[in-house]
Amino acid sequence: MDIDAIFKNIDEKSKADLKASQEYYKNLPDEGEEKPILTRVPIDLYQQKQKRLYDVSQKSYPRGSSAVVNVAVQSVINGEGADSLVKAYNEAKNESDALKQRGERGRAELRRQQYMQEYFLPALELVINSTSPDEVLNSEKALKEMDKYVLLEGAGTGYTASYIRQAYGNQLGQATGRSDASVRSGVMRINALLDQGEIRLALGVANSLKEKIDKGEAIADDADYELIGRIVAFYA
Repeated sequence: MDIDAIFKNIDEKSKADLKASQEYYKNLPDEGEEKPILTRVPIDLYQQKQKRLYDVSQKSYPRGSSAVVNVAVQSVINGEGADSLVKAYNEAKNESDALKQRGERGRAELRRQQYMQEYFLPALELVINSTSPDEVLNSEKALKEMDKYVLLEGAGTGYTASYIRQAYGNQLGQATGRSDASVRSGVMRINALLDQGEIRLALGVANSLKEKIDKGEAIADDADYELIGRIVAFYA
């Protein structure tokens, strides 16, 4: 059950309790008669919170992001002709700025909305469909690049990540697959260095890998990420 459904249930239960309370006071017996005892079933918020935590624990979130994400981002940004997000952004921004300078704020806003609906969001959808919502969210570079082409009244910083969380909330946490080639070879090198007693070199490789993964420049499964993290924490 998602959080909207949970709050909807709470709201419906509260309304039912209110109605029961109103009926109780409406039908109170005359003074001197024995009054019925109205019992109210408490809302078990703790149990609902535990269920939400359990649902999250059942999801599998990827660590980092694959190189395909940034390739896809550059493809939609630098596409040819009408498919170029750069070209569409520059045209829309110039037109909306001109309308705003003439005092036509309403038309300027409509032009920005048109660009976002017809160009930016379809481009972002292409990137997401080429990889996964989780991987795009994990790629710091991809998010920053896409945010450059968000056209709003104010700054577009954070818009891309916010849109993905809102539009793809139900699809997040469904990671499959394994570490990419760079992480797999890095883990093999770490193990070999540890076997040779080269602790400092192994730590250097682990730190480098973890940094790449955390920035979304490489992707790791839970086992490899845990191993890398343990080495960094233990030998640092």
